[in-house]
Amino acid sequence: MPDGSSGIRVEKRGDVDVFALSSFSPMQMSVVDQIEQSVFNEIDDGRRKFVFDFSDLDYLSSPLLKTIIVAHKRLQQDGGRIVLVGLNEHVRAVFDVVGFERLFGTALETCPDIAGALEKLKKGAEA
Repeated sequence: MPDGSSGIRVEKRGDVDVFALSSFSPMQMSVVDQIEQSVFNEIDDGRRKFVFDFSDLDYLSSPLLKTIIVAHKRLQQDGGRIVLVGLNEHVRAVFDVVGFERLFGTALETCPDIAGALEKLKKGAEA
């Protein structure tokens, strides 16, 4: 798996994949390609719970936004979920402008930290 220096760090926590995203140049399409490939490979392998940690990300590029939207759409079809963590005001504004809830009929799931996101996903599985 790519390391933190490439813009992504992936950690498996039980049945949840945590994608910790770090700042990278919007022009580094190879980093977005790595993120997309990692996410879609995990979905193809049957993984259904994802946390995207934006705590170290200053900028949300259109290709990265597309990756998250497509992943959400694929997961929604199979009962999977994504929880977003550490959104700064600029990144949150991008999701608001896109109209996430209008597009998917569901609110964007967020938490302030990874522990809260893991708990949210755990509770959802018990419901």
